[in-house]
Amino acid sequence: MRKTRIKYHKKMFNHTEIAMHRALQFHAGGEPYHCTAGDSLITVLQNGDLYPCARMPVKTGNLLKKNLRELYYDNDLFKRLRNKDFLCKGCENCWYEKLCRGGLKCLSYAVQGDPFIADPGCWHSSSNK
Repeated sequence: MRKTRIKYHKKMFNHTEIAMHRALQFHAGGEPYHCTAGDSLITVLQNGDLYPCARMPVKTGNLLKKNLRELYYDNDLFKRLRNKDFLCKGCENCWYEKLCRGGLKCLSYAVQGDPFIADPGCWHSSSNK
């Protein structure tokens, strides 16, 4: 994880800090982590800006301009994050793919620039082998 953090820290698209202690805690115990960003977890800032997660800097709208129901149900990113049938790239043929659905979306976004690529911390995904 440290090597990945250093390697991608200087990338232009990276606006998310990869917090080592945070990423590692999700994998403690050997179970894949199921990220709920944009599904049962959303973040609202004091100015009304809406994000799928506090650690994923992808603004999906503003509650002062549109209501939460409209933003949550009509936004393409939220729809994809909620889609239980969507398979992240790198998770093909993984036994855990239905359990974790690609792992930690904010880390995938921070490292790959795309939340729909397998979690870079996953020890099962084909993209991390």
